[in-house]
Amino acid sequence: MTSVVLSFIIAFAICYAVVPMWIKSCTKWNLFEKGGERKHHVRRIPSMGGLAIFASVSVSFLTVADCANHPEIKFLMASSTALFFTGFFDDLLDINALKKLFIQIIAACIVVSNGISLMLPKLYLVYQPYLHHSIFY
Repeated sequence: MTSVVLSFIIAFAICYAVVPMWIKSCTKWNLFEKGGERKHHVRRIPSMGGLAIFASVSVSFLTVADCANHPEIKFLMASSTALFFTGFFDDLLDINALKKLFIQIIAACIVVSNGISLMLPKLYLVYQPYLHHSIFY
């Protein structure tokens, strides 16, 4: 459990440091999403915020996770990377929703077919599936 908390703290600290720099870069390079048919915001929003979140979570995860004893981590990272690039290119090109759904289904199938499941902390009001592989210990 301590490794999960440590992973969260590392990801939060990296993201907390990187997001303001990213917003400043977006201002410099004029990388903003404009409101539109698919967007719900009315003013310009810095684009590709998922980049900072993905980087911080990936660094945190690869720092704390026990990669040597859990080779299935490569499948989890591959699926996460596919989902990241889906969002990245959607920000740039406005990808069709059906194509995004297809990529998300493939990513989920990769994770599930390799027996990976993540268990949430004990929440007594929520159904909790059994843990097959724990990547943190």
